[in-house]
Formats: sequence, structure tokens, C-alpha cells
Amino acid sequence: MERIVVLDRDTLSVPVPRPSFAHEWVEHAHTGREQVAARVAGASIVVSNKVRIDEAALTAAPALRLIAIPATGTNNVELEACRRRGVTVCNVPSYGPQSVAEHVFALVLALRRNLLQYVAEVRAGRWERAPNFCFVDHPIADLAGSRLGVVGSGAIGSAVARIGAGFGMQVLQAERRGAAVVRPGYVAFDEVLESADVLSLHLPLTPQTHHLIGAGELARMRPGAVLINTARGPLVDEAALAAALREILDNMVRLELRLYRLHREFHLKYHPELQVGMRLGPYESSRQYVDEAWGPFVALYVPALDPVRGDMAAYMLAMGLRATIRVTLEDAPERVGEPAFLECLLAMALGALDPVLPP
Repeated sequence: MERIVVLDRDTLSVPVPRPSFAHEWVEHAHTGREQVAARVAGASIVVSNKVRIDEAALTAAPALRLIAIPATGTNNVELEACRRRGVTVCNVPSYGPQSVAEHVFALVLALRRNLLQYVAEVRAGRWERAPNFCFVDHPIADLAGSRLGVVGSGAIGSAVARIGAGFGMQVLQAERRGAAVVRPGYVAFDEVLESADVLSLHLPLTPQTHHLIGAGELARMRPGAVLINTARGPLVDEAALAAALREILDNMVRLELRLYRLHREFHLKYHPELQVGMRLGPYESSRQYVDEAWGPFVALYVPALDPVRGDMAAYMLAMGLRATIRVTLEDAPERVGEPAFLECLLAMALGALDPVLPP
């Protein structure tokens, strides 16, 4: 009689059908790493959604013949060790591609249109206090006409590409990284990386895809690009991502202070022809920064020949930068250096800008 052991039943929100053949069924709500070997001992079939099955667990279960994974990813099982032992591993491919793809676009829309920030400010009464019929404190970007890079052409990646095309996006299906030949219908990985406004990852976690997106890849992405990872977390080098975000925040602080100094020392009006002449990370000037990262937002406030509203543009840009940095500091202060120091610099910059506001 087969002994079937389910290691993490509570991670499954659907009924788990039992087989018709004679068997002993053992169910555990959750299984800690230190409990795995003891629980799989004597099992011929193991059902594991997320619990890791490694060499030690396989050694403890000499009768094991099948590992059933009620999910798509198989990175929680040491596949090569299973092959050596003759243990079959099966999973459930393509069980929710449409759901995942729709979730991708829920994230894309929230980020490209700054939905969460606007919801929070409406709830805080910002709209009620606005002097006009709306307020535009954060940039909003359309999906139509932008470039969607899809890495992975399986069921989920293909569903994401179809939805993106429906939004009017230019879909770029990425070729494998380092491929010598680009297949018809695909675009070289590096080209997708450098040109995509939205980059969405849909790959299994393997030694080849581990840290697919690292410091070098992040540096080559477009300013203001959105990175979506609904696959396995380690596809992205988390430490490199944190470092890249910190560099962006540092650049934002420097840009705010530079705008302040331009107004104080030279009394220049902020308008589309102003060139700051300092390198800000990937930006050659603040003008390029405004064009590529804040263009849709600042364009509302920077008429070419209106110096009064030009001052307002500098103020509003600074306010937007401050709000972005404050949110990041609150979410992950340990990753961005010294929050109190940055906040002090921001307060100084914004305080100096206040007198130039029109009445």
C-alpha cells in the first residue's frame, strides 16, 4: 500500500482529491525545514507545494518514488538528486496564466499611474483641498505607445504579451540572454533591457536564470522603467536592486538641492531650455531627467515663456521628489542610508523654495 505524505496542506486553498488505489494518507498543515526528513521517512509519494526536498530528505525516504508539486515551479526540489535516485517529479503547468497575467497589469497600472499615491492622498483630503478640479502631484504615464519587454514565452509570458498588445503597447519578446542567434519574433535580450518601459519576468528559477537581473542589467534599463517580477524572487539580485534604488534616491536629493542653488545664487527661472550641466547617474542633465523621468508631470507646469509658472514647476518637482523619497524612507529606512540627514536636506531645499511661490 502506498504511503502518501502531504507536507503543507494549509498552503492549498482548494480540495486535494485522493487517489482511488489503496493508500495511507498523512497530512501536515505546515512542515518546518527540521521536520522534513522525519515526515517523509517511509513515504512512497510526497506532496509538497513549497517545502524544500533536498538530498537529506531524499536519503531519509528510500521508498520514495514520486514527488507531486501542486504548483508550476519546481525549484523547491533538488531535481538532479531525484534523477539519480529514480524519483519522478511532477508539477502543474499552466494552471493560472491568465490570473497571473492580469495581476501583472494590476501592478503595471498602479506604478505607471501612481495609483496608490493618489488613493492615499484622496483619502487624506488632498482632492477636497485642491483649488482646481484635479491635482497632479505625481506623474501619470499611458501604456498605449510604450514598450513592454516580456522575458519568457511560456503560458504566462504569452498571456502578458496579449494583454499588453490590447493596451496598445509595443510588445518586445526577449530572446534568451547571451543567445548567438535571435529567433524570428524575438528581440535580443540586451535590446529589450535597454528599450523597455515595462520589463516583466516570466521564467522558472534555474542556475541559468538566477540573478538574471543584476547591477549591470539595472544600470542599462531606461530611466523610469518599471520592473515586474511575478516569477521567483531570485531572478532579481535583491542587493543590486537595493543599491540601484539608493543611487536613484541620492540623485533625487542632489537634483532638489541643485534646483534650489540655481534659484538662490543665480535667480534663474526654471524653463525647458535650462541646462544644469551636472551628471546625475544615467542622466546627462536635469533637463534629460525631467524629460525621461518626470516629463509627463512637469510638462503641465513648464510653459516655455512663463517664468512665474516656471518657479512653480521647480517647486512642484521638488515636492514630488520629496514625497517619493519620504515614502521610500518610511518603507525601508535601513536601505537608504541616514533618513534623518536626507530629510534635513530636503526640508532645507523646500524651505528655500517656498518664498518664490506665486501668491
